[in-house]
Formats: sequence, C-alpha cells, structure tokens
Amino acid sequence: MSIRKKLVISGVNLTEGGTLTVFRECLAAAEQCLSDNWDIVAIVHDEALFQSQRAKFLAFKEIKRSWFARLKFEFFDCRKIAQDIAPDFWLSIHDVTPRIAGVPQATYFHNAAAFYRMGIKDVYYEPKLLLFSLFYRYACAINVKSNRYMIAQQVSLRKKLNEYYGDGTVIVAYPTPDVLTGVCKKQRATRYIYPALPRPFKNIELVLEAWRILDAMEGWRGELVLTIDGTENRYAQMLHRKYGGLRGVIFAGRLSATEMANAYESSDCLVFASKAETWGLPLTEAKRYGLAILAADLPYAHESVGMYDGASFFDATDSNALAQQMYQLSQGRLQFVESIAVRPADPFAENWNQLFDILLGKTAAESGSAFVDMVG
Repeated sequence: MSIRKKLVISGVNLTEGGTLTVFRECLAAAEQCLSDNWDIVAIVHDEALFQSQRAKFLAFKEIKRSWFARLKFEFFDCRKIAQDIAPDFWLSIHDVTPRIAGVPQATYFHNAAAFYRMGIKDVYYEPKLLLFSLFYRYACAINVKSNRYMIAQQVSLRKKLNEYYGDGTVIVAYPTPDVLTGVCKKQRATRYIYPALPRPFKNIELVLEAWRILDAMEGWRGELVLTIDGTENRYAQMLHRKYGGLRGVIFAGRLSATEMANAYESSDCLVFASKAETWGLPLTEAKRYGLAILAADLPYAHESVGMYDGASFFDATDSNALAQQMYQLSQGRLQFVESIAVRPADPFAENWNQLFDILLGKTAAESGSAFVDMVG
C-alpha cells in the first residue's frame, strides 16, 4: 500500500489577471502530473475562481481586506494550517514565504513591481506604487531563507532575487505551456491591441504617442484597443485626456477572459511596451493567436517571445521608432527579426511537469524541447 502524500499550493490573494492564470495552470498541472497517492490542497481567495475534480480547497476571502490580514495569515495562520494538514511540500505561489516549521517549501515570485526602480513620473501618477514596491520587496524578504527553492519566471528575475535576497537556489520556470514556439499568421496589420493595467511602468503613453504620429499621416487607417477606460487612476485619466481624441483609439476597459479571447481573435498585432515584467503573459497569448508582435527591446520580452517568426522589437523610449514599425506593418513591409529560444542555465523547468519534478523529486513525463543548443 503506497503512502499518501500532501501538496499545498497557496495563492490566497490571487484573484485576477495573469497571476490568477498562472495559479490555475499550476493547479491543473499538479492534478494532471502527480500520481494518485498525492492529495492536493489549494489555499485560495474563492473556490469559484477554479475548476477542479481533485483538489481540496481552503478559501479565505477576508485576507484581501488589508496587508495586516495578509501578513498575519502568512506568518501565523499558515503555521496552524500546516500543523493540521501535515503537508509533504508547500508551494507558495504569490511571492511571500509563509512561516511554517519543518515543511519543505518553495516560493514562486511573479510581481514585477517589487523590483521595479521607479522614476519621478511613476511616483507622480501612482504614488502608492512606490510605497507598495518598497513594502512588498521587504515583505518578500521575510522568511525567504526558509525556502528550499525560489522560483522565477525568467533569468532576469532570477538575477534580481539573488541580488536582493542573496544567492540561493532559484529555479527558472516558464509559467505557461507552449510558450517557446509559434507561427505568425499576420504579415499586415490594421488592428492593434495592448492589454495592460493603467500602471506607469506599462508605458502606455509611448504607444499613444506613436499613434499620434500615425494619426497625423494622410490616409492612416487603423484601430488601437487598450484595456483601460480612462477613469481607473490619475495615470489613466491623463492618457484619456491627452489621447482620447485620436482616431481609432478604443478605451475598451477591463475585459473578461471571453472578451479578451475575442479581442485577440479580431486583432492583427500585439503592441507590448512595458518597461518591467516578470514574464509578460500577453506575449505568450499573442503567439497562440498567431498575431504579429511589436515588443519593447528588453530582456524579459526577448525571453518571453522565444522562438517566433513574427516579432520585432523597439526602443521603449522612442515613439518614432514604434510608429515606423507600426506603419511598415500596416503596409505589409515590416521585416521581422530572427527570434530564438535560449535555454536558461539549470535549475530550469520548461513546463509545470518539469517544475514539479524538481520540487517533489518525481518522474514527470518526458517532453520535447524547442530550445536551440545553447545555455543562457
């Protein structure tokens, strides 16, 4: 008779966006790849956000009321939960390492704001982000040495974790399946999309400045869809006030998962100008839909795009360069760059199965690799 084991996956504050998507895919992968003698316990905000036939859910909706409630949960309540459950491994998938005694654990980091160096513009448009960034960075540092592993989505974040928290075992683990390859179906574009929350580091104004340049061109026709409505915060209000009159700019507001899928289906090109990401999930999603990709020429974007035949990169401070690429793409004359996937140095997990293999020491099903024969 096999001995039953228990895995806890904790993400009690994840309720929307890319982080929730990562949590869902992590849980689905655990259910699919772990043997039947593993019991899976998911600590969540709301069970209704998930679909599962195997996991047992513990929901704590009150945790998002305040940071005091969150820290009390991580550093006091989780110890009691661990004592009651007696897990064999605890995976915290939301940056903060809980204080639990005698349990092997790992923490998954995916909040770029904690490691983003803010400028004057960022502080002016979103002053709370500065306090959050500083507070979150130090909250993440508490108890981080208790981890057997830290988990980063990219090589650049691995370097940041080692810089801020000291050298440790940091696994680079790609957050979604089928991220490495793709085939572009769009060689010409008239409809562009930039899905982003209204945060200054998302650099939305650079895209709108590029659109202003295009809008002044005789005969320019096109649409740019933004997933903000212009009322969310001071930054969004500035964008709408300054650029709301441009032809073809659609301030669509936040979209549901179904609406987002429809928006990708009806678009030709993803523009992604963010200055700081731990992954940049829209880059992966755009590849799934075969969109052309115009992305900021930054390390995170190159790693996220991986091997793709429909990408081009632009200086994240140069609206003229972006406007030129958008115009060339509208004419079907943009020369895409050769984009390859370079394997990060070990420890590295190409997918969730390989990550659980490292964390739990189980044998996962073998999967092919789309990497070039290089080490990054």
